[in-house]
Amino acid sequence: MLTKSGEVFRAYCRKLLLVLIKLAFSLVYPVVCWYGLPGRAEGATVGQAPNTSNYGRAKNDVSQPSPSASLHLQPVPKSVFPEAPLSSRRHPSSVIHRRLEVPGQVACTSYTSCGGRNPDHVSRAAVSLAWLRQFVAKHRVAERNLTTEELTKQVVMPLTKDRQCRFTQLLLDDPDQAQYVSRGRPFYFISHAWSRPFMETLAMVERHFAPDNQEIWRRSADGQQALPVLDAANVFVWFDMFAINQHRPLQSGDLDALGQAVEDAEGTLMVLDRAGTPLKRIWCLYEAWQSSMIGPGKLRILSYGIDFEDLEEVFIDLDVGTAEAKIREDKENILRDIIGAKGSLNNMTHELKNALVSGAVAQVPGVETPWTPEISMAINTAASLCTLYGKYDQAEQLHRRALESRQRILGPEHPETLSSINFLANVLQAQGKHDQAEQLHRRALEARERILGLEHLDTLVSVSDLASVLHAQGKYDQAEQLHRRDLEASERILGPEHPGTLVSISNLASVLQDQGKYDQAEQLRRRDLKARDRILGPGHHGTLPSVNNLAYLLDVQGKYHQAAQLYCRALEAGERILGPEHPDILVIISNLANVLQHQGKYVQAEQLYCRALEAGERILGPKHPDTLVIISNLANVLQHQGKYDQAEQLHRRDLEASERILGPEHPGTLVSVSNLASVLQAQGKLDQAEKLYRRSLEASDRILGPKHRGTLPSVNNLATVLQAQGKYDQAAQLYRRALEASERILGREHPDTLVIVNNLANVLQDQGKYDQAEQLHRRALKVRERILGREHLDTLVIVNNLAYVLQAQGKHDQAEQLYRRALKVRERILGREHLDTLVSISNLASVLKAQGKHDQAEQLHRRALKVRERILGSEHPGTLVIVSSRATVLQSQGEVLQQPVGSVDAADEGDTHHVEQLEQQQAADPAGGHIKQGDLAAGEADGTAAATTSTTAGGVSIAP
Repeated sequence: MLTKSGEVFRAYCRKLLLVLIKLAFSLVYPVVCWYGLPGRAEGATVGQAPNTSNYGRAKNDVSQPSPSASLHLQPVPKSVFPEAPLSSRRHPSSVIHRRLEVPGQVACTSYTSCGGRNPDHVSRAAVSLAWLRQFVAKHRVAERNLTTEELTKQVVMPLTKDRQCRFTQLLLDDPDQAQYVSRGRPFYFISHAWSRPFMETLAMVERHFAPDNQEIWRRSADGQQALPVLDAANVFVWFDMFAINQHRPLQSGDLDALGQAVEDAEGTLMVLDRAGTPLKRIWCLYEAWQSSMIGPGKLRILSYGIDFEDLEEVFIDLDVGTAEAKIREDKENILRDIIGAKGSLNNMTHELKNALVSGAVAQVPGVETPWTPEISMAINTAASLCTLYGKYDQAEQLHRRALESRQRILGPEHPETLSSINFLANVLQAQGKHDQAEQLHRRALEARERILGLEHLDTLVSVSDLASVLHAQGKYDQAEQLHRRDLEASERILGPEHPGTLVSISNLASVLQDQGKYDQAEQLRRRDLKARDRILGPGHHGTLPSVNNLAYLLDVQGKYHQAAQLYCRALEAGERILGPEHPDILVIISNLANVLQHQGKYVQAEQLYCRALEAGERILGPKHPDTLVIISNLANVLQHQGKYDQAEQLHRRDLEASERILGPEHPGTLVSVSNLASVLQAQGKLDQAEKLYRRSLEASDRILGPKHRGTLPSVNNLATVLQAQGKYDQAAQLYRRALEASERILGREHPDTLVIVNNLANVLQDQGKYDQAEQLHRRALKVRERILGREHLDTLVIVNNLAYVLQAQGKHDQAEQLYRRALKVRERILGREHLDTLVSISNLASVLKAQGKHDQAEQLHRRALKVRERILGSEHPGTLVIVSSRATVLQSQGEVLQQPVGSVDAADEGDTHHVEQLEQQQAADPAGGHIKQGDLAAGEADGTAAATTSTTAGGVSIAP
């Protein structure tokens, strides 16, 4: 009952191959590059619902514990060390300010004032595009390759030094130049980064006002009527270095004046360079925020040539609180103004992100507009931002429009059309529409194989893309075959240690891991990490994905100490390189918390999840898919501690947001449905839980089909609640259905199949069919000992359950031997106070009691009770179970123990679930006091495991 999951650093590793692809092929539409390469992503899965989408986050069904608590890691930035502010490289006397002139008190003159502004107001200080052309030519700005800051320092400030005025004042005082200042005429506010070459900024502005482009975007407010095209003499643009006096400090009222200039402008044009620098600067963000408050059409993004990888990086990292400013006092004043208006920086950050998305969508012209490269880039930018903000429906609509246009204009097999197919397939996969995504990926692969050849790099991208979606559907054999093809070709073409090859290694490791082929997967993970350590260095940000991936695999295998060490390594390096609140760091924190949870360190795990949630809400937003993942993870660790009310509130919040954002039948939403059902079941609200589980199963049956691998979790979950209600026949029927499907799809020895074998054995046990239950447990134990080893924690779960069924048949000596085996290993691996260790102590006590060894049994119960009371509290259901068990032992010894209210007398329960209404799916043996385990062993909240298993969005999964 643990977590949601998603892929780790898939987008980051996609970047690595992107470099190679770009060198080999020059694409017409720059933004296209990112989407064309999803399959080259890192197949790093943290808490695997197998290979989920490149955008979304699959969520582990938490009706029982699953292997990890994690979310998708956003790509590690290509450049993680921000450029030092130029002010730090200048002599203090030459500091340049983005300053605003305080409004004067002179009355209006002949020109129309902007909203009644006086003639000296900054909003009347825009310059014409025609004059700008003359200006840059005169001062040889292009030849000198001046940044805006250098232009200000070397040209603007010297020319205005004597008068200590703004530059436009010089123009106004020259009769021949005054015409080039707006003085109340319509103008456009330019938001740009001073660190970029000024000619780069001007080129984007020129392109925006090119006649062909104006015909597309210059329309009436209702969008129905085209407006006349403006010539350069009538295009006025507001640049801060010309409109603001650069010789005086920021003064009271300056920010208000800036807001008024933004309000008076026809629109704000945010010029994004290839690195998206303005989204990292406090002045630009403040200008964009001021624009967003007026309306979505006010802010327009000029993103010609920006790469999606960089846009993704800066958009996700966008945080007003950490934005850069050259002058510290400027940032302090801006932040003070924001907090005064919005109450918190959080609110502004989310409003700004939403405004950027809305602004990008508003820039996309209607379908009746003829297709142009500019429209292509506008659609790609808008679709990319929609994807990043979790607005998948809008992203899908935009990608469908792009695909239809390219098919019509370029043809169905043009390289750009095939890229559009990939775009659309990826966003469909993000929404869980795997069948549609598979069809599109197959179409792209077939075309590329025919046109480009079997081993062309673009063909290999499609091979990996298709493997990814097959993996997501649980078609592991097919996915493995394709990933091996990709890896073999990459090794031959690129070399064994090329970044693209390492991505292929990781992808193959992922699918092997999901098939339970842990040894093979670990070999590949270690090969990947070893190569990155050698090539990039152990502290390089490019090595972090590999560290995280190996740590997750070790976690799955129950090697918690090694996993925790690697996560700590990744966290330490990540915080040093990326900062403590980078989205990637939040993922690593969540993964580390999950390992702590598996080790029974619930308080520490809860603290880490709370830290991740607080940062996620502030940085990503309270409704971002990654934030919802953290909410679910926190709810799960609270549930493990018996804090059911808090866990239920969080699961309800997650479900409500998922229904609103993803839709009521999205796979991620159905996982949230099961999560809520899980905590209701733990509280004994079995009818409510059953209703939710049935909703999930009915939707899965309808959408995926009753025999689909993705439907198995819902079948299993419903069986668990029926079993908890004592409806053993119905539960057994569902388990048999799940087992038949799992054996057919995954094979008889797949770890998930063994989970269902164990679950079916448990319900047969509840029906008193001990011989059949024993046979099934022995089958599962034999396979697990061979594949995982005699001391693997998953193996010990079966040891525990086999001991129970032997005890139920009166084979006490055999049962005692198995209980002692499990206890000995758990004490050594997990520690004497881990809750799974306490399970073994209680179970051993139960069989000793059954043999009449009351003194030994009472000592063991006392030991378990003491630890449980300290860790979980005296009122926790798991604690009350031990109180009850100890009471029966003392009564058998002739002693009287006053039991607390609410505890259950196990001797009275007989062969039923021990605390059905207090604890989820927990059973007592005929002798009383035995705790039966589901296929979960580690990480149980109360130290007791349910009679069923963990499931994920993609299928059943064993928790380590």
